[in-house]
Amino acid sequence: MKLTTKFRNEIRKLRQRWSRRHYGRQVAATTDHIHGVPVHPLVNDLVVVALMRDAAGQVASFLQHHLRLGARSVVLLDNGSTDASIDIARQFDQAVVLQCRLPYATHKYAMKHFLCNRFSGGGWCLIADIDEHFDYPYSNEISLEAFLRYLNKNQFTAVVAQMLDLFPAGPADQWPDATATETTSCFYDLSAVHFQPYQAHRTNRLDGAAPSHWSGGIRKSAFAMTNGPSLTKHPLLFPSAGALPTLKSSHECRHARIADVTCLLKHYKFTGNFFDQCRVAVEQKNYFNESSEYRDYLKMLEDFPSLVLKESTAERFTSTGALAERGILQSSLRYRNLRQSNLCRVAA
Repeated sequence: MKLTTKFRNEIRKLRQRWSRRHYGRQVAATTDHIHGVPVHPLVNDLVVVALMRDAAGQVASFLQHHLRLGARSVVLLDNGSTDASIDIARQFDQAVVLQCRLPYATHKYAMKHFLCNRFSGGGWCLIADIDEHFDYPYSNEISLEAFLRYLNKNQFTAVVAQMLDLFPAGPADQWPDATATETTSCFYDLSAVHFQPYQAHRTNRLDGAAPSHWSGGIRKSAFAMTNGPSLTKHPLLFPSAGALPTLKSSHECRHARIADVTCLLKHYKFTGNFFDQCRVAVEQKNYFNESSEYRDYLKMLEDFPSLVLKESTAERFTSTGALAERGILQSSLRYRNLRQSNLCRVAA
């Protein structure tokens, strides 16, 4: 029986490996270039890559945020948008727009892996969702170039980031359009976040204290979810040194040396068209476990269309530095000392 089980597991792994390679070849063969000139990132450069579909309300703020942060280029892979997403992205000179119409449900990891391999060059690659805005502790004092120099100097090849769900103050049926999220979705609530010990992938190595693993949060508590979402990801990688995303999760990475500072993914999920997004996700079953998370969202919004997320435990987001000062984001003494260097100052 043991031999049979072991044999079956090996066969399953071989099939998974074959399908991943097959999907990867399909993505590479069917991806079309639409706009922009790809750059070749150097060691202290950042390229941001993301998938998008019908993200007209989010794509401009996504691009503006990461370019303002200091990214050298942003590469967007469109998965068959029917709205103005592509036209909006084309307005940005530093954007590269591609399109691949293969099914998201089966090919999403292959698409992200393709973007990371194809566009990271010799620099850093941030793999983000279109509703996520990356940030790092004390970014108002430390330039992105200095942050990446710090990671390179200490031979880190991956950075953990915690997802912080940001939401507006009003009821769900009055949530503002996605174009206004950065100014209106400014509250967060950590009261229902479950903080657990961090479990590193077997091929990864930690430097210093392990970060916490976050799960649950406002999405689990407000939408009565049985299983809370994982909120800890590894979005910032240095692929030329071997750090790569896994082929079965958008949260994990492999063959990496994990940095001694945790970053933030400001997550702008709760917008005026959230109900419609949930309905489409449930119909298409294109997210994890046939979009079970979105079924929970949809049921709650159908029962309580005026659901309010901002309770007495909510706080207003101010900065990543404030979160680091409170220990919500971890940073080593070595990293905090970086703030004292005049070389790292962000230009006024």
